[in-house]
Amino acid sequence: MPQPAARPPRRLPPLAAVVLLAAPALVSCDHGKRAVEACEALAEELRCGDTDFLDVLSCDQYASAECELGPYFDCLEDSFTCSDGVATFTDGDCAALSTCD
Repeated sequence: MPQPAARPPRRLPPLAAVVLLAAPALVSCDHGKRAVEACEALAEELRCGDTDFLDVLSCDQYASAECELGPYFDCLEDSFTCSDGVATFTDGDCAALSTCD
């Protein structure tokens, strides 16, 4: 009984190949967007007097972040205190977490 002819290997259409090759870059470039979102979420959570934390934290400055800054915002939240309507961040080494070095 004759064997069926071997199928040639399937080639991806050019667009599919480009999407697959670009996928890692697309995932890694979300750091800035996630940093801004984390900053805005923190600003919405913090309450102290009439302080507008969206203004204080200037979240848009993190849009070009090239690394994960979630730990930085967690640190800020942990170091936050409010006394008599005055907000204070007792920087528990948070600054070291704010850079992508």
